[in-house]
This record gives sequence, C-alpha cells and structure tokens, in this order.
Amino acid sequence: MNNDPDFASEWKGRVLLQITGELTDKPMAKQQDVDPDIVGLAQKAAELKKYSIIAQAGQAVALPSHKPYRIQITVGGKRLLFEPFSQKTPSNYKRYDRHDQEEFEMPYVDCHDFDKVIVHLMDGDTPVCFFKDDIANYTDPDPAMQWHSFLPDLSVKKVKKPDQVGQFSFRLSLHDVTANGPIVFKDYDAWKKKVPKRSNPVKIRAYVYQCRDLPAADSNGTSDPYVKVWDVGTAIKKSSVVEDNNNPLFYECIELDYEVVDQGDLESYPPFIFDIYDYDDDLFDSTPDFLCRAIVEPEDCSIIMQKDFEECKEHGQKDCNMCAHLLAEIPDTPRWHPCYFSPGTPRCGEILVSFAVADHDFMFPQRY
Repeated sequence: MNNDPDFASEWKGRVLLQITGELTDKPMAKQQDVDPDIVGLAQKAAELKKYSIIAQAGQAVALPSHKPYRIQITVGGKRLLFEPFSQKTPSNYKRYDRHDQEEFEMPYVDCHDFDKVIVHLMDGDTPVCFFKDDIANYTDPDPAMQWHSFLPDLSVKKVKKPDQVGQFSFRLSLHDVTANGPIVFKDYDAWKKKVPKRSNPVKIRAYVYQCRDLPAADSNGTSDPYVKVWDVGTAIKKSSVVEDNNNPLFYECIELDYEVVDQGDLESYPPFIFDIYDYDDDLFDSTPDFLCRAIVEPEDCSIIMQKDFEECKEHGQKDCNMCAHLLAEIPDTPRWHPCYFSPGTPRCGEILVSFAVADHDFMFPQRY
C-alpha cells in the first residue's frame, strides 16, 4: 500500500460506501442491516452501462531514454495500450497509432463518474511516468490533439528528476451510449483521417539570445548556466557556458533536427524544449545541476517559415538580388518564454528565443 497519495499515479479498485453519523452521549458499537432503499440505490448505481471510446497517442519527445516506451491510457477500468512505431535509429522521440472505436460496459453512473484519465509511460510492463486529468475534458467527440507533460512516478522511482520526463500528445473521446445512444466517431473531423505512418523531417534553427532571473545554484548566489535543446537526433545540442551569471547572454544559433506530421502546420509540431543547467566542474561531483525547463509551443512563439525568407514577395522570386538584405531567416523580434522547475511549480526564470524552419536538406547561411 502506498502511504503517500501524492506519489500515487493510480489506485487499484474503488469501494462504494455511505457513512452517516448522529450525536449521542452513549456511543456503542453495533452492526445492523442497510436500509433496503439505500441498497436499491447502490444496486442501480452498480448496473452495467454501455460506453464508446476512441483514442490516439500522437508523439512523445524528450523521453528518459531511447527505449521503446509504450503508452497506456486508463479510463476507469478500461485500458488502451499503444506500441511505438519502429525506428531505424532508436531515439527519445516516439510516434504512436490510434486505438479505433470500441464499445465496453462499466458500472459507472455516467461519463463524469469515471473521474480521471490516467496516461502512463511504460517501460515494458512497468510505469515510469504518468499524467492525470479530469474525464470532463474528454467527452468532446471532436477533440484537438493536446500536448502534456509527464510527471515522474515516485511510487515506482524509475524516473526521479523533472528533466528526465518527456512531453506527449494525445486525444481521447468517451461517449455514454446508454444515455445518449450510439455514435460514429469517424464522422467527426478529429477521427476521419488515418494516422500517417511516416513523419516529415525538417531543419530548425533556434536562436538563443539570453535568459533572465535564473535560480542561483552556487554558494555565491549565481549560476554557471548553459542551455540544452531537445531534438530527434542522438547528439546533444547545447550552448556555451556563461559563468557567474543569473541573467546570461548567449546569442547563439543551435540547429535542430525535427520530425513533424505537416510541415506547414505549426500545431502538428512537437514543442521546443529548453533545459537550463548549472555547469559544475567540481573534482568530486561534476554532474550539472538542473535549474529549469522552458516548453515553447511552435504556434505561440517568434518563428519564420522557409517560404517567408526564401522568396521575395515583392518581386516573386527566390534569392532576389534587389531584396537580399530583407530575406533574413531570423525573425525580427524574439519572444520571452517562462521557465519552470517542474509542471505546477512557480516560475523560475525566462528565456528569449526565436526560430526558423526549413526543409531538412536546406542549407542555412553560415554567417552566425
């Protein structure tokens, strides 16, 4: 039994109880039969009802390792398991498929009685990270794909640190067939298209300008920060170290390899993930200290696409000699994004960044 509810990603089973009390000067222990009316209400609540469910696990990024993690979605007692697509080169980026519509029976009064949706990142049969959300957010038959952060499952202790957990996307719809009649989910836009088996590689430049108000990790009240940026490759992409500074200036360009479903649709992109560390070259402990993480949504940042910097709109041609000075691939104004130690914790700094997106074989200029 787990004695700390905050560490629990999932509890096994539920008990239906009704407890009443009355004030008395002479308390006594006694046992009596439950009122038949109450028994009738309990039996009605326990009747099997029919539900329809459909779900899609989309992408998972910045996972703890390169293992072939599975994703398990639990709704009440119903479990859906998603295997990752095969990879030629294993990485901490995974893509998953859809679980088609299925009907099942459960003794829940209605959809809201399911209470929680629980998503586990599975290492084999062992859950290592989890995500919880209210079932009320999953009764829309036409849901958008949403990105969420995993949390370490501290009751398992396979993953312990917030910079080791990843981000994942999924959507799910639950429908009460008993109360509302049958439904065909594929009549809705969210479920009409098949999940593409392949994604499209793109090249992204992240322009990392500076950070501000970072936490102090050293005894002198400062840190020696550097920024590590996630991408689908196996090589580590990071900035240089700025010593003794909680407001470091980097002004560096970091080139990233990404995989996306639709290059022209920023909402289909995985988020950009910036992990900020305090560099440590201590003789006895050279492990960098994690300071905070910024998760930047591609549709909510300063970003420019290849079509916008490769072709002159005024003269309708690529590499326009008359407007070459205007065809810069760097967005005019970078944007600040908040940093957090882990989801739900107070803000602990900001990072100023912008981005440029191009085809995977596009050659960015080498002048930066």
